[in-house]
Amino acid sequence: MNDLVSTALDIVHQIDAATGGFASHSVERVADGLLDKALQKGREKLLHKTRDKIIQSKTEISEDYSARTISEILKHSDGVTNDKIVDLWANLLAKALTGDDHSIRPMYYEIIEKLAPEDALLISIVGSELSSVRLSAQDERSPRHASLIREKRKQYLLTKFKDENALSFSIDALERLGILTKRGDYNLEFSILGKGFYTTVCTPILSEKS
Repeated sequence: MNDLVSTALDIVHQIDAATGGFASHSVERVADGLLDKALQKGREKLLHKTRDKIIQSKTEISEDYSARTISEILKHSDGVTNDKIVDLWANLLAKALTGDDHSIRPMYYEIIEKLAPEDALLISIVGSELSSVRLSAQDERSPRHASLIREKRKQYLLTKFKDENALSFSIDALERLGILTKRGDYNLEFSILGKGFYTTVCTPILSEKS
């Protein structure tokens, strides 16, 4: 597995070098030690997270990986240091390296670039947790069933966000991006675009042994 990861990181470094380096270093700029450190931190996070995802999936590096896709991911993720956003880029990079990149679309890069960390959190909750918030058997039979489930989901979401405004801002942002649709307040579902984005960008590589 160490050889596999070394191969993956070698591929990343070779493509980065062949394309002139990360975007922020491919143009002339005044040297800034603090900026360099921040950029280096982002790169290290991306590579470490990518490495971990490949190890966890027990998936081989593809011989038919797309250098162009890897290059685009590196370019668009350059300078990103927030863990939640870096994690999305690492998912894509790991999939590109292992050949699980058939559903990666350039529009997804643009969407990730527009996400705040809270938006990424909300996408993750809608995709993996929100549908599990259910009512008791008695409440299921209530005429107020719809309003009760909305209230219960709202309360669940507010345990994940610092306040209602932060949650509302993320819901609005993801609606505007076409990721989420609302069927009443806090009854959130993915749009068709959102389903594809979540499956491609947010879910890990499927193990070859799964």
